[in-house]
Amino acid sequence: MGAKIPQKMVPSNLIILFIVTIGVIVILSAIFSMVEFAILTMPVSKIQAEMDLGNSSAFTLMRLKEKLENTIAAIVIMSNVVNIGGSFLIGVLSVEYLQEYEYTHRYIIPLLVIILIIVFGEVLPKIVGETYNSKIAFRAASFVYFLCQILAIPIKILSFLTKFVRQNKAPLTSEDEIIDLVNLGGKSGAIEGYEREIIQNIFKLNDVTAKNIMTHRVHMSAHDESTKVLDLTAEELANLHSRIIIYDDDLDHITGIVLQKDILVAHAKGKEILTLKEIANPCHTVY
Repeated sequence: MGAKIPQKMVPSNLIILFIVTIGVIVILSAIFSMVEFAILTMPVSKIQAEMDLGNSSAFTLMRLKEKLENTIAAIVIMSNVVNIGGSFLIGVLSVEYLQEYEYTHRYIIPLLVIILIIVFGEVLPKIVGETYNSKIAFRAASFVYFLCQILAIPIKILSFLTKFVRQNKAPLTSEDEIIDLVNLGGKSGAIEGYEREIIQNIFKLNDVTAKNIMTHRVHMSAHDESTKVLDLTAEELANLHSRIIIYDDDLDHITGIVLQKDILVAHAKGKEILTLKEIANPCHTVY
């Protein structure tokens, strides 16, 4: 049996050529992946805050977020051009220069390109893009907007092809999402407990009806309109509500509302002989 011919070593100049080519492809792929995820995860609230401060990049970024489908389409097109075109270029170079290095040509180069693009061109850049989305998104906004202008025709074609499967544009946020953010802010300490309660109560106002906030007549603070200020003792005032209903003969004939502070003012000014009717405010009756 003849001796096995050893695999030829790849010349150093070819190694450098492939390292540079693969490196450029991976770097470009990483940039597009990182920018895509940074813009995708960038909160609209932060962009709006920067717009209020006059940040010009924020205005560009907001335009990109408002047409997010077009923005992502432009980035994905460029990312695929780099990944697919780069892989094709590597294949052409392999056939051209590594034909005689069968093991390297068939196994090492393809496997190396796949691993590098997945790890350093896709996964890690997306993590970086999400982690530093604010810095990356603002800096890349103008470049991505420029891409959208250049790729306007391909984007319109893609938009036409996908319009049959797209749903109506969803709102940027919802009441449930805001409440969840408030709860998370309260748990993390970013929002005080009373602030969280105030925000939650604001949303509840929408669901509150007049019936929900009405006080039953048996629990109302009420007095006859002819009652004099001097007839109300300090102890009795302490047990009354801040607004006191006055009526003529019975609660079916309400004539006004007296504020407890007005009673105290009358006491302080020595006008205890005034009746509640004389210091009352008109009440609005709904039938």
